[in-house]
Amino acid sequence: MIDGIQQLAVSADELRGKRVTITSSFSRACDVGHNRHFSTRMMFSMLVENTGVAFSGATLNFGGQSDGDPSSFSVSLDNVVAFNVAPNGDLEITEHYGNNFERLTTVSQVK
Repeated sequence: MIDGIQQLAVSADELRGKRVTITSSFSRACDVGHNRHFSTRMMFSMLVENTGVAFSGATLNFGGQSDGDPSSFSVSLDNVVAFNVAPNGDLEITEHYGNNFERLTTVSQVK
């Protein structure tokens, strides 16, 4: 998994200096997926100023600005079960937090 974490960190770092939209869906019924009946969502945009991996806490961190205010977002690397760079360049990350809870995050460059 170390190679996967390294690739995820490299993909995240390629977004430095770019405006992105981060969308996360929290599913409380993993077998059903992330439909509107079994999930909640959040979305925000930010200018990514830095990215990094914190080994203490095992997180992938995005830091930057959202409308002039400080903004940050973290992914728990211990809980990542899948990630993908989609053909359109979106970074898709799935974290699993137990039998019935997971977070699906998409980081999309604003074009």
